[in-house]
Amino acid sequence: MQLVHICTVLVGLSLAVAVTGVTPGLKSKIFTLVSRSNDLVTNVTAIRCAQHCLRLGDYTCSYITINAKNRRCEFKKEKIGSRTGVNLEYKVTVWDGIVVKISSDVNYDEASTECRRLKGFLAPYEILVSAIKYGMNLTCDVCWLISGEVTFSNDQTMCELVSPDLRCNLYPDRAALYSCFYCYINSIIMPFGIDYHSDCRILHISYDSTQGYHYADAETRCRDEFNGHLALPMELYNVSVNGVKTCETAWFSDNLKSKAENAEICWENAITGNKFRNVDPSIYYKPAYCSLLNVEPGAYPYPDHGVIYVTPTDSSRNVLNYTQATERCTEIGGSLASPNQLEAANLAGYSQLKRSWIRDKYIAYSCVHGCSPLGVTVSKGQKLESNQYDAFCHIPKI
Repeated sequence: MQLVHICTVLVGLSLAVAVTGVTPGLKSKIFTLVSRSNDLVTNVTAIRCAQHCLRLGDYTCSYITINAKNRRCEFKKEKIGSRTGVNLEYKVTVWDGIVVKISSDVNYDEASTECRRLKGFLAPYEILVSAIKYGMNLTCDVCWLISGEVTFSNDQTMCELVSPDLRCNLYPDRAALYSCFYCYINSIIMPFGIDYHSDCRILHISYDSTQGYHYADAETRCRDEFNGHLALPMELYNVSVNGVKTCETAWFSDNLKSKAENAEICWENAITGNKFRNVDPSIYYKPAYCSLLNVEPGAYPYPDHGVIYVTPTDSSRNVLNYTQATERCTEIGGSLASPNQLEAANLAGYSQLKRSWIRDKYIAYSCVHGCSPLGVTVSKGQKLESNQYDAFCHIPKI
């Protein structure tokens, strides 16, 4: 693998070092020494010495001794262009590390392997945020991080790292190729099994930056890889209120697909049901929201008024006749909405302007704001059963 460009920062210090070429941020002599030893303590000490070496800025370093037993390194400091060496002794005690950005088109496993080759591991999001605070330059490249996460989790403000507790972890498929990754090199060895997910416990999963999943594939990945469930709309609403902004059109539980209402509280429409629809799970490729929160199995996913807009599950049909609309509502545990049920949804803020089937062969639509007339409009007469529309279903809470 050819490493094209590497940037380095010391976490815990204000000094940032940029290196261009194939030397991965640390002095080549130090990495030669590390690669020759299979002894963990010696390697750890050598890495700590490398960190101190980098802190010297405009000086080059060559080793005198490394004392693994006492965790001490001694090296000669020579100013560039000077033949006079100054001997300094450094004791390795401070728990700091080095963040290295490596530019190379790799999948997750390749990125992880390369970091291990450097005696480090893929950087956690929190470590990257810390590195930026201490002077590391942030670019808009989407790069691999630990646990299969990538750098930018906020759909609305790309190129900005949000506070770790306000992010929705973005997890592409690990086979996807990204142009860079961040390694974290420290005196500790990565403890496997640590949970690096953000506090909001909502994960944003997709194949890569451009492609999502069929519903079943998203559900399987959420369950099998993360031991989670596709998120309920109200779970996204709750984290949105707390400041997490991840507003992409995506899969939710129960074949629900939705677009965010606005950029302030992205999923405010979870309360009204606006822009949520139950759709054919096989004809859309979308990212998905995977929740790690504990909820009751089969928890009610719909807004309190119980009305949801549905489209066919048969991709060969664009719309439903009356019989198909009735069957479609039955499939998801409900029935065609009555005018009164649609009126209650309208009063709760539900707006859907596409004329759709309701009970007794009528069609209707619901207008809340920015449209006319306000309220629920029901057709004056019943429609032929063969006419084709989408449908408003009402799913009662059990």
